[in-house]
Amino acid sequence: MEKMEDLEKDEDNQDQPYVDPDEIKRPTSFLRWIENYWYHYKWHTIVGAFFAILLISLITQIASKEKYDLRIMFSGDLKVDIENSDMLVRLPDATAGISEAFEQLMTEDYNGDGKKNAMTYGERLISPERQKELLQEAKDKSVETNEHWVFLYSANDYNDSIERSQTLLITGEAIICLMDSHSYELYSKQSMFARLEDVLGYKPEEASDEYSVLLKKTEFGEFFAENFEMLPDDTRLCIRKKATVGVGKKFDKVYDANVDVFKKVFAFSAGN
Repeated sequence: MEKMEDLEKDEDNQDQPYVDPDEIKRPTSFLRWIENYWYHYKWHTIVGAFFAILLISLITQIASKEKYDLRIMFSGDLKVDIENSDMLVRLPDATAGISEAFEQLMTEDYNGDGKKNAMTYGERLISPERQKELLQEAKDKSVETNEHWVFLYSANDYNDSIERSQTLLITGEAIICLMDSHSYELYSKQSMFARLEDVLGYKPEEASDEYSVLLKKTEFGEFFAENFEMLPDDTRLCIRKKATVGVGKKFDKVYDANVDVFKKVFAFSAGN
């Protein structure tokens, strides 16, 4: 019986080529190390690679981040028809116009990167009183859709805008400021702005108080009226105080550049 089984096995293996056991290729020590490493440290490697890629991406973004000579902030309402449902989208248009106007005052590349440019941060800040007026106006004009910006703007939006603006001012990301009356009143209470006389060496005749001037009353504001057309008429121009804590020579240079352009606003003449 055993012989019959052996014969059957021999018949089954007749078509299979003979392989010498000594010729079978076995994994090299390096391949065995790779297999062993992957078995024990697969997830450590995957997680480590993920964070390495993330770190490289962040470093690349920081290195490629554009550096601006001027740091400007607008905070306030906008002059846009209430029936214009995309009014919130218009904020970038307003900030772009502000940047373009101030860039015309620059006579030098302050940070030496080969460009003369300004960055304008924009925060839509509508006072609670103005919000009630807008809601009533929306009802009067039969603007009833819940998707309209008037109905979507909330107390949380208001508070978030205040927080973001304060952060920009405190950190020095915003130096030259354009603010409507409501925003100006909020931040002036925190003693964030420099006296015009301390910055300019004199108090301009058109000054609204010791710290600000109505933008559209300046010759600069009048000349670039088209750039500022969406800003409310009570928009004030002012400049934050120079920070004294947690800053160094790099910030001093940026601040001095912004002061230089701020002075040029008051020296601006359409005839020159």
